[in-house]
Amino acid sequence: MLEMYNPKYVNDAERKTEIVMDEISFGRDAGLSEKQIRDLLVRRHNMTPTYAQRCLDYKPSENTVMAL
Repeated sequence: MLEMYNPKYVNDAERKTEIVMDEISFGRDAGLSEKQIRDLLVRRHNMTPTYAQRCLDYKPSENTVMAL
């Protein structure tokens, strides 16, 4: 649990969030279905399908950072 206070851990988590959100945006822009995007997230990021769906459903505000 202490790694959560490590600046490197925080930066890595923020970067992973950015990557996942970029992949979701790219998939939507490319016309992929939600299922195709979810399957991509599961394969690339070792997520469960349920968690990948949560990422797809997530609507961030400008001040919110989603932890993965």
